[in-house]
This record gives sequence, C-alpha cells and structure tokens, in this order.
Amino acid sequence: EVYVMNADGSGQTDITNRHASSDLAPYWIGSLAPIGPSRTITLTETGLTPDALTVPAGTQVIWYNATGQTQILQSDSPPVIYLPLIMRNAGGMAVSAVTPGAINPGRTSGALWARGLNGGDSFSATLEPGESFAHLFVLAGNYHYHLETPPYSAGLVTVLSKKDYCNSQDAITADSLEAARAALEAGATTVSLSPGGCVLYSRTMSGTMVTHEELTLSDWTMETWDHTTTQSLGLRDADLDSFFEWRSTVDRGPLVTDGHVVTTMYFTDTQWLARRETYDRWSEETMHVLWEEDIEKEGWLTTVADFEASTTDIYSRTFTPTLTLAQGEPLGQASPAYACPSDKLKLIMERMAEGVQQGVDCMYRHLRPDLALKVAHSYATRKFLINCDSCKPNEAARIGWWPDPTMPVSLTICDEFFQGDANYQRSTLFHELEHLTEPLHDPTIEEQAGDRTWEVDPVYACELMCFNPKATKCACASCLKTTACSYRCSGLKECNPELGAKCLCPWRKKWYDTFGKCATECPSGLLCFGSRCKNYDVSCR
Repeated sequence: EVYVMNADGSGQTDITNRHASSDLAPYWIGSLAPIGPSRTITLTETGLTPDALTVPAGTQVIWYNATGQTQILQSDSPPVIYLPLIMRNAGGMAVSAVTPGAINPGRTSGALWARGLNGGDSFSATLEPGESFAHLFVLAGNYHYHLETPPYSAGLVTVLSKKDYCNSQDAITADSLEAARAALEAGATTVSLSPGGCVLYSRTMSGTMVTHEELTLSDWTMETWDHTTTQSLGLRDADLDSFFEWRSTVDRGPLVTDGHVVTTMYFTDTQWLARRETYDRWSEETMHVLWEEDIEKEGWLTTVADFEASTTDIYSRTFTPTLTLAQGEPLGQASPAYACPSDKLKLIMERMAEGVQQGVDCMYRHLRPDLALKVAHSYATRKFLINCDSCKPNEAARIGWWPDPTMPVSLTICDEFFQGDANYQRSTLFHELEHLTEPLHDPTIEEQAGDRTWEVDPVYACELMCFNPKATKCACASCLKTTACSYRCSGLKECNPELGAKCLCPWRKKWYDTFGKCATECPSGLLCFGSRCKNYDVSCR
C-alpha cells in the first residue's frame, strides 16, 4: 500500500497506482504452487516459440499447436548404452548376447536403455490444430525434441535443480515486485517476489493483524518474523546455512518511550556473538543508540558507537562533486512546503521502482542475492507513507527510522530531490530503502570521514557501487563486507584499501585516516575504558 500525507500531516489518501490485480498478479499467486509453474511453447507455421526453454525441476511444459495442420511432437531418443556380456567359463570371451528390448520390455531400440541420462522418460504427442500437450519435467537434464511434421523444427528444454535455477535464472524484477504488492493488497497471504516463484513471501493473519511473516528462497527459510501486540521476534539466515546469524527483538508498549530494540549478529563460522545493536526510544523524534562489536573475534564485545540520534534519517548532498551522484546545477534555496502534486508523486513512484530494480540487479551482478532480497522484501511488503516538503537546503529525502517492521515507512521527498537527474533520484530512494534493513549512519564517520564516507559507511558504499560509474573496489568491499581484492569487486576502480580507523574512546570520538595513526594517538587508559581503534581496512588478507 502507498499513501500520501498532506504537508501538515493530516489526511492519508491511498494513491496506489496499479493495473487490475488480474493483470499484475502471477497466476500461481493464491495457492502455493510448486516452484516452476507451467510454461508454454507455441507451435507456429515457422517453428517453435520459444525453441529453447530453461525451467526448474517440477515444471509442467505445455506445447500448443497454433498451426492449421496436425503436428507430431517427438522427444529425441536418449543415449543408448550397449554393454558387453561377460560370460563365466567362456574363456573370457565378450559376446553381444543381449536381444534388443529384452532387458527393458516395451522399448524397441537398444539393448540397455540409458534411463534417466536425459533427465527422465521420453514423450510424444499428436496435436490437432488448437490442441495442447503437457509434460511434467521432474529431473534435471537436457531434453531435446523435434517436430516430425512441417516445419520439422527442433527444440530444447533445459531443466535445472531448484537451487541452480533460482541462482541463475529467477532474478527479482520490478514487475514481479509490483505483482507481489498488488496481490498482497488484494488479500493474498503467499506471493512470489520473483517471476519464477523462487523467492516466496508468506504471512499469517489474525483478523487484521499480521502475526507471522516468512521469506523463503528455493525452499530455504531466509527470514521470519513473529508478531504480537507488544513484541516482534525476527530471524535471518542470509547465507542459507540453516543458522540464523541475525536476530532481533522489538518491544513496544502504549507509550512511544516504551520502544526498545535489540539486534544481534553472529559469526557464521564460530557462531559467536559478533555485534549487538540496542535502540531505546526517548521521544517521538529521538532515540539512544548503542553498538557493541567483537572487533578482533576474541569473544567479547567493545562499544563502537554510543550516541543520540533522530528517528528521521536525512539524505543530504554534502560531499565533494567527485563522488556525488547528481550532475546538475548548484543547489537552490528550498521553496515553501507543499503536498505532492500528482505529477511529482508519479515521478517518485517511478524512480523508486527503477531504483529498486537497479539496486537489485547490482547486487545480483556482484553475487550477493541476499542483499538484493533484503531491499526487494522491504519494498514489496512494507507500507509507505509519502509526503512532499521543502526541507532544509541540500536535503533530498528523509525516511522515518525505527527498527520495527510493523510500522509504516514514512518517506519525505524534498525540493532538492526534483533538481537532480534521474540517476540521482533513483539512488536517493534506494539509499533510503536500504535503511529499512541496515543501521543508521555512524555520526563519527559521517561527520569526520569526508569523501571516505562513501567507501566506509555500508549504505553509502552500496549506493556508490550501484549508481555511480566512479565506484571503487573499496566501496564494493564495504558494501559486500569483503576485501577490495574479492572477485565480486573486479572491474571497479582501484582505491586505497586503508580506509581509516575510528578511536573508540568515549570522550575522543575521532576519525583517523590510517589505523596506524589512530593506534598511536587514540587514548586507551582507564578513562577510555581500555578502548582502542576500530579498523576499516579492506586490504586483501
């Protein structure tokens, strides 16, 4: 659902611009069909459309005769293996003593039928004009077939395992996400976020309340949420190894200040606690943030950030032109506040869909489908409240940030947004959507690291990697949480992987250009609770 709020905060109008649900919702939505719904191949006067098809195991392929004559469809004969029969007490002589059809009755060609080598049994059909024939492909393999009647075309059906198909063939698209949103709005409880059904989102309702949510990828549970009126419990297994390395507990009450969130992350190899994020709501507009991290994988947590923050993340263009995403004129002064006109609202929705598509494609391209799924999941399943306002100079957008998945997403678009080019608009909205699954910006980094912020902060780094042709391997490494020499970052611009370090002393919150300088100057005595430096180096190691 997408709503528009007036500039004064009053009124909510459903502006969801959809086609009829029958046009958008995939035909497998509504019942949890097996992955790989039926696919159709059309027999035409000139050949097969398509003549090559890749599907997941469990797909039913339908051939439809759209010609004016009878067509005979026949699978190619699978490979036949002839084995010599070794007879004991015959002097070691090998003789071909097998009669065709004797070992596999009903087959008329070959001695030993190579059953299963092409992924399953053969098929054939005689189709009158307008008739169809269906065959269920259960096993992975290559299935060659041909027409024994004019135009004598040949075709191929490639069947992949669910996992292989999902990893290579069923990428999420803007259209599939729009279809999922439309189906959820129409009351569906299980929808596919990808065209082929690999990525499924399901929810359980109790009246009008969602009590359970689940995101699955190729039958693997990637994320779950259980909700009551006072608490939500979330689990995420991004690498699909059956261990939930991300866990969140959200407590809420009748007062705003009852809000309390604890999110923990674990090392996937040792399953030790790696990071803990604690958020306490102080007021409608402020919260306290505490981040703790096992910096050296030593078994204990060190405070890496402790600050008061706004519940609204503000996206502003404050960095030098070498790394900004806009390519327009210098910024002008903001105009008075206004509610979103229909033309601007349409533009916002278009840019958001385009930004999600570009970001998702980028994550797939860099071999991190889990990051693609997180953004796509938020976009397809969260409720958005869109507001237009003048904002302050340099501000492009604001998003209401509180890590509670049951709350609507409040998104304010500023005048500055409309002065940037299309890529700037797409990247701005993608940046804000990233915050639905990523933490706030560390103020020490954002305020002191300068241009390095684009390569250190993971939200900025992902934006730079996906939307700026000047993207560096360092930005890629910070976004994907890897090193600058990772094959995932190949093809991007070279960079200095020694990004810098942050002094963790509570009264010396300072950013240093190098870890060596931080280690020398950052206090570590009792007054600093023995704190040290957090290194953001992404060098090869």
